[in-house]
Amino acid sequence: MLALCLLQLSLLGSSGMRVYCCPQYYLIPIILSLKHQGICIILNMSRAVKLLTYNVWFDETFLRARTHQIARLLRAAAPDVVCLQEVTAESYSILLNELDGYEFSPLYEERSYFATMIVAKRYASHFHTVRTPSEMGRFLLVGRVRLSQASSEDLIVVTSHFESLSSRPLRRKQLSIAAETLNNFPGRWILCGDFNFCSYQNFRGRQPNNLENTVLAEVLPPHNDVWPLLHPAPTVETPDQGWRGYTFDSAKNLNIAQEEKMRYDRIVVSSEASSTGLFVEPTSIALFGVDPVERDLLEQFPPDVEVLLELPARAHTSDPFSTPPKATVEEMVVFPSDHFGLLTEIRV
Repeated sequence: MLALCLLQLSLLGSSGMRVYCCPQYYLIPIILSLKHQGICIILNMSRAVKLLTYNVWFDETFLRARTHQIARLLRAAAPDVVCLQEVTAESYSILLNELDGYEFSPLYEERSYFATMIVAKRYASHFHTVRTPSEMGRFLLVGRVRLSQASSEDLIVVTSHFESLSSRPLRRKQLSIAAETLNNFPGRWILCGDFNFCSYQNFRGRQPNNLENTVLAEVLPPHNDVWPLLHPAPTVETPDQGWRGYTFDSAKNLNIAQEEKMRYDRIVVSSEASSTGLFVEPTSIALFGVDPVERDLLEQFPPDVEVLLELPARAHTSDPFSTPPKATVEEMVVFPSDHFGLLTEIRV
């Protein structure tokens, strides 16, 4: 008798053969047919996949240096799937030239900035967009990623830059449309991007007893928010609160002028298994792009003179939605973006 922990899925045809699946193994699916017992055991051997989501900041301040730094970080981390928000035509061009071995979603030239998905060429991939109601040109970008030729199922990755500012009703509509897409692919989807609301608090304390984050449980299929799943809150509050995973943090990122700490960016994965046993299991997640741009890139790709002249004044702006570097021009301490990214590893 096989000592396996099996999940019964269905009956196969009229033969009465019982089908079981054990999703937590490695490599490619292996099928063992025990015909004399009328049992088909499917061992779904999973593989590790690294995925990054990152709002790369459309601002022109040191755009070339920042984008080259992001390309440098991507080459070092070597993620399999990259989901970027606030990509401009210029930053898209730089990344396209700097990153070999990746397939890029199309350039959306009609928009000043947009979402982009980048998938390692060793995986077959296909991209399409889904329109959502938006006053800012926001949309869903969907990637179908074939992780193995032996598998008949694609991993579905959906990314978006959900509506900004005081747009709670519109974000709910956008998330509802995302849910309609995800419902077509139970057990094999990832939703990531800049959600533009925090899981701990509403922006500037608005409606403190009505947290916008509850919309995820209300409209999305069964899922796990990867950061709190792998970084649960401690039983006793810790001083640094690193477990909170703030991706927009003025205490650590000098590109942010106003005082603000929010977990705007998320990676959310299906918590169900698909009909053939495909299961998305996060194993790690960390902040990405947490160090300043390296000095050689700042010197090699200085901003235009006009931008340099604006920096001292902009560093003291009271506009809560302006995010220039606080550093003086002489110090040139600039981060790759005003957000931190999220790099996760999952087993599929």
